Amino acid sequence: MTDDRRQRQHVYQSGLWRPLRDAYLMAHPLCEDCQAAGRVRAATEVHHVVSFMLMPEGPLRDELAYDAGNLVALCGECHRARHRGAHNAVSQKKCQNNGKNQL
Repeated sequence: MTDDRRQRQHVYQSGLWRPLRDAYLMAHPLCEDCQAAGRVRAATEVHHVVSFMLMPEGPLRDELAYDAGNLVALCGECHRARHRGAHNAVSQKKCQNNGKNQL
């Protein structure tokens, strides 16, 4: 297992992530990207808008990983689209601005 993967698993297997994820999906049951495009699909996944892995290891990374304001509820298709890079430039720009959306 790579170090990056190990660090991601530290977040996703923590006692903090699952309750946060479940609460977010309960509050946002529909895919937010589909809604923005005029479609209605159930959200099944929670995505970090700005990847916590862009931050150095430590408190800032943890803060970003567990910040509900940095989450979006997505269907599987939209989640895969986000990971294909459609939003990487936005994530990197926000990270450079200390997490503030100044686009």
